[in-house]
Amino acid sequence: MAEIYKTEGVVLAAYAVKEVDRIYLIFSKEYGKLKIIGKGTRKITAKLASGLEPLTFSEVFLVRGRQLDRIKGVIIVDQFQEIRKNLEKLEQALKVLNLLVIILPEREPFQALYQQLFQYLEQLKKIKPYQMRQLEILRLAQAWKIIQQAGFQPEVFVCCGCKKKIQSGDRFVLKIPDGLLCSYCAAADFKGQQLKVSVGLVKIIRIFLEKDLKVSLKLALTTKELHELKMVTNHFLRSNFGIKAKV
Repeated sequence: MAEIYKTEGVVLAAYAVKEVDRIYLIFSKEYGKLKIIGKGTRKITAKLASGLEPLTFSEVFLVRGRQLDRIKGVIIVDQFQEIRKNLEKLEQALKVLNLLVIILPEREPFQALYQQLFQYLEQLKKIKPYQMRQLEILRLAQAWKIIQQAGFQPEVFVCCGCKKKIQSGDRFVLKIPDGLLCSYCAAADFKGQQLKVSVGLVKIIRIFLEKDLKVSLKLALTTKELHELKMVTNHFLRSNFGIKAKV
């Protein structure tokens, strides 16, 4: 008899397969990112489908399978209606979920990041729908939390070459994927991609990595600063995880 087990998690994505089935990616506390299959969940009469929509927190009952574990039952815990009813917020949340799909390996627990996702969603609910800049800042802050807690954080506190503290008079050069280089190491390093970045950008990324998301929302970024932040973040993500990795 096949083993049945259960887990709780947030549905990250769903993909149609065969005639009436779907493959789901779920981020759970115990198992990390799970790739599972829902038999018949594309049918109009499917009872499980509503609890398996992306951005749904559900308790899922699974049957062990040879290739993919099969969904046997679903209990909805939270569908984040405060986010779903606003298109701008929903778009922001789905971008963050997509980043988890791309970055996280399967079946490797990331318990701190799992809790971090709920912190992000809670803060997202509180932002006023018209505060588009704060929505973007929160999304970018969460992107750097994901980079950090998934183990891909670049060095932004000391030079990744000589390991010395970068002085205020130095040019700020970001070597992807390693981190910041001091002026001397940047001039001596001819390998890899280098981006000249502003002092302000370095301070913002440090805040994202060190502080709670609530602190990030207090940042009053200019249009220029926000543009640079998005450009560097997406450049880092694409260089490390492929062209589809962006926020």
